[in-house]
Amino acid sequence: MSDSNIDNEGTVPEAAVPEVTVPEVTVPAPPAPVFPSAPVTPVTPAEPAIAGLAVAGPAAPAAPAVAAPTLTPEVKGHLLRGLSTAGIAVGGAFVAGLILAIAVVLTAGSSLGDLGLPISVDAFSGIGGFVLIAFTLAGFVFGGEISLQVSTGIGGFGANAGGALWAFPLTLTVAVLVLLLWWSIRQERTAPLRGIRNRLLFSGGVGLATSLVLVILTLIFTIRQGGSGVEIAISSAGFRIVLFGTILVGGTVFLGRVISARARAGVNWLRAIGDSITVLPRFVREALFYTAGLTFVFGVITVIFGTILLWDQIGAGALPVVIFGLLNLIGIPIIIGHLGGFTLHSGLGSFGGVETMTVFSTSGWSWLLVVVALLFSVVAAVWIGTRRPRKVGLNLVDAWKFPVVIFGAWVLHGLFTFGLTVQGGGSFGSVGGSGTAGLALAVWTPVVFLIWAAAIEFGAQYLPAILYGLSPQVHAFVAGRATVGTWVAAPAAAAVAGVAGVPGSHDLILGGAPQAEGAPQAGGEAAMQAVPPIAPPKPLSPAAKKGLLWSGIGVGAVIVLGIVGAVGVSVLNSTRTADAVALTYLGHIASGNASAANALVDPDVSNAARAHLTDEVLKSATERISDVSVRSIGIDGSDQAYLEVSFKLDGVTQDGTLTAEKGEPEWLVLNTWKISTPLVQNVRIDVDGPGVLAIGDVPLDIDESSSYRSTEVALYPAIYEVTSDGDGLFELESSQLQVGAGLVASTYFVFAPTEKLVEEVQQQVNTLLDTCAESTAARSDGCPLRTYVYPSDTPVAWTIISYPTIELTSDGLRFSAEGGEATAAYTETSFGSSEDVTDEVSISFYGEVEISGGDVKVTYSY
Repeated sequence: MSDSNIDNEGTVPEAAVPEVTVPEVTVPAPPAPVFPSAPVTPVTPAEPAIAGLAVAGPAAPAAPAVAAPTLTPEVKGHLLRGLSTAGIAVGGAFVAGLILAIAVVLTAGSSLGDLGLPISVDAFSGIGGFVLIAFTLAGFVFGGEISLQVSTGIGGFGANAGGALWAFPLTLTVAVLVLLLWWSIRQERTAPLRGIRNRLLFSGGVGLATSLVLVILTLIFTIRQGGSGVEIAISSAGFRIVLFGTILVGGTVFLGRVISARARAGVNWLRAIGDSITVLPRFVREALFYTAGLTFVFGVITVIFGTILLWDQIGAGALPVVIFGLLNLIGIPIIIGHLGGFTLHSGLGSFGGVETMTVFSTSGWSWLLVVVALLFSVVAAVWIGTRRPRKVGLNLVDAWKFPVVIFGAWVLHGLFTFGLTVQGGGSFGSVGGSGTAGLALAVWTPVVFLIWAAAIEFGAQYLPAILYGLSPQVHAFVAGRATVGTWVAAPAAAAVAGVAGVPGSHDLILGGAPQAEGAPQAGGEAAMQAVPPIAPPKPLSPAAKKGLLWSGIGVGAVIVLGIVGAVGVSVLNSTRTADAVALTYLGHIASGNASAANALVDPDVSNAARAHLTDEVLKSATERISDVSVRSIGIDGSDQAYLEVSFKLDGVTQDGTLTAEKGEPEWLVLNTWKISTPLVQNVRIDVDGPGVLAIGDVPLDIDESSSYRSTEVALYPAIYEVTSDGDGLFELESSQLQVGAGLVASTYFVFAPTEKLVEEVQQQVNTLLDTCAESTAARSDGCPLRTYVYPSDTPVAWTIISYPTIELTSDGLRFSAEGGEATAAYTETSFGSSEDVTDEVSISFYGEVEISGGDVKVTYSY
């Protein structure tokens, strides 16, 4: 018995079932099994009634009593078929998970090792490792959330961290659902269920069973690794699998069985789907066509350009990534091309930011997506409108339906299947924190698509007639020659086409002619007489065509000029980003152009402190920054950007942070950015020893008011050569000053005496001794030559035998003289007698050095 003899509640018309006699009993019937038995045929003996499978006909006596309820072969068969369907769903999810596992191991394996976690990538290189990852990602296919948990104990304190990733791998999910749809259509043909209610129970049971099995498998195959007191667990088990798995699997199974039940005998499953689409309301079929066309057009663009853009990052892996992630990636160009937006959000604790990406904030070439969206929308409006009954005037009664369906589809897509979310957090003892990041649909984007759909609806009511009047040949090329012919023939002819004997001849998707709304479904001549024909649209006159042509050219020119202008503005704005300003700023510093750097970014120091922020000083540096790069690390709203800059100095890469603020646009459309945190560093310099310091021949203003000689100077990042005053008496022990991206610690410069100063002091000491030797006093003031005589005024004749060797202190302001020798000759008188005496005297003393204007003077201390 075919489904045509079974109503939607699973009952068989009375005429289809012969009257049967069942022995009368007084006991109630046994409980109804979960699944119904096979359809009742006229030759089948009477069976006990099963709940949900009531047979219409004369009232039958109660069934005979039985000892215990048992499952009939039919019910057992449905149970087995339900299990096989769940097995197909689980198996498809596992294969999809295996595909994802291969991609993860090949592209992200090395990244796991770089995280420093005790995860052995080699553990996943065998069959067992792939099985672990595949079952984890199988749950991911049906909406599961990949979670990572890390726990450890350090010094008696517990520490844990965790993270989660949620995203729908839509391409693989749809592939599994298509497989499940085919299997359900096939099962309904071989073992049909009776009634909508039984199909719902069967489908819901299969969906729930599939979800529960997947949850159990993901729990069993949870990835666990550990080492050195650290335990790691990765799993996708959670309520999301039960929720989304039950809905997706159950809904697909139900849809497949309904399609099969309505299908004509002998048609394949694809044609069965097409026939089912033809019975849908017209606005639903139009929305399906629009969605399919949009997916195809932008899918081709995504595959081509997505592969090109990703090739530089991941090489040959770009193509499979784009193919398997096509339905996820395709949303981005569709949104950009339709002037919508999506958000990139990130946050750490209570701090975070959101950046909205639109065609206005991307590269200028993105405006070509707008051109594609415009052209596709025009073609879609003509294609849809030509398949509707030709009417005169604007139809407002049904005009809201198509836009509302498109709006609802984007709302659901944005809420449940678009984008991704990454969460993470951790705690150590009582201290913890969390962060989140992700990609989501901007809340106003569905409204944008509602407006586009409304425009397409309006175009569908007017554009076919305009295009036909302009050029029937172009109209036939866009909408199809046969369809245009049916549309021109008016509703009466269209009605005949809809009842000519082939259901689905008005199928919107498969390209048949439309059936007129309100037209009779049978009757031939009566149908043609019921709806009077409408006069075919008249071609436009040459003057009207010319006017329309010039108007189109004008509108097209305005659109082209607008798009070209928008592309130009976007191209210019792509060079006027905060990153670009930062790169220009760093480029000026790298080239030694301090004046340009000062003009671009205010150094934020006093005018008196800018003496060393000049081209001469920066160009005098022995090494300037090189290999500069800028990376945006976050945007606070849309008016402030945080930039991470890096450059090399002395062979080492250094990092710094800049803050940029958005300024008033130039010419209303050109972006301006201003760096508010300069790279100028204030360096403190302490000086030990006399002398004047200079950088780039510009002296440093050293503070002499305290016992410590110091100064502070503002400089750009570079390596500078510090010079002294050049009198040759002192030299710097180290003359190199390195200024980097971070704060520079206090730098200490020490002046050391030169050999010239040593020789000068030695000469001064020798002169002092020679002067002292000319004296006849045994102890002259300010002289190191001393001996004992009696009486004390006895004249002494001094003779220098050898001069002492001097040694200067580190600052050159003191000296010691040792190793000298002299003789003191005098006549000693005692008790009326006299004697000539010569004493040998060693020369050893200390003194000070005074330097003034290059002149050196030594003085005896003791």
